[in-house]
Amino acid sequence: MSLSKDEIERIIDIKKSLELTHKSSTNLEQRQRLKKQLDEITAIIEDINDGKWVNPLKIKLFSTKKNTDDNNIKKDTSQHEVHYDKVTIIKLTANSHDDEMDIVYSYFKFFDENFYHVLSLRNLKLRFDAGKKRDDILSSYDIIQRLFEQYIKDLNQSYQIGEKSKEQINLRNNTEKYGVLVRIQDFFQQLNLLVIEINKGLLQGEKIVLNPDEKYFNQHDITGCGIFEGLKIHEIFLEMGKFLTIFLSKISIPEFLKGKR
Repeated sequence: MSLSKDEIERIIDIKKSLELTHKSSTNLEQRQRLKKQLDEITAIIEDINDGKWVNPLKIKLFSTKKNTDDNNIKKDTSQHEVHYDKVTIIKLTANSHDDEMDIVYSYFKFFDENFYHVLSLRNLKLRFDAGKKRDDILSSYDIIQRLFEQYIKDLNQSYQIGEKSKEQINLRNNTEKYGVLVRIQDFFQQLNLLVIEINKGLLQGEKIVLNPDEKYFNQHDITGCGIFEGLKIHEIFLEMGKFLTIFLSKISIPEFLKGKR
């Protein structure tokens, strides 16, 4: 079957996400499952490059029906294009001198403001099994927010005490820092796997997302709308996949901590 440039790019984006998750995962069963998926999608890409016939059942690319508004849809999508490697970095707190934590916090805030509400029950209708995975993953979101709040509170406190106690506070801050990083990496790795599954399902025409053509409007936060307001759900998931690939590449966990998760 003949594939468009956008369809091929979508396949390559999924492959990149799979490779990143496979590289960072420490779960053997998960790595084996990802390796199988990587082999499958690599074979498809090789067939495309060689000009071979690709089984449409394996790669039935999701697309909306052509209509008179097609050009307008493309223009609207391009207006939302974001370079995720250039997300604006904000300081965790005025007392923060840790570039790594500032970056992770900035990307987390970007996700919170632009992607989080898309995943809600109100906005995203999923098949039962995928919906349960979504609910299980999001159940730990509040914990990450509280960990950030506590880390910021303790970081500010360390600048308000005497030198004698500062060493102990700094030690606690470092412990909390890696606690936050480990939690965030686990959360976004699991979310990335779900996003890969959903995007792969969209490629193959599976009914994982029950409202892929529905446009997203943030009904949760009246103070502002994310940059993807007005885009269709399936378009936002492509963007989410790109974002997660870059975000996960910026989280660095020391090797000695990886086995403690």
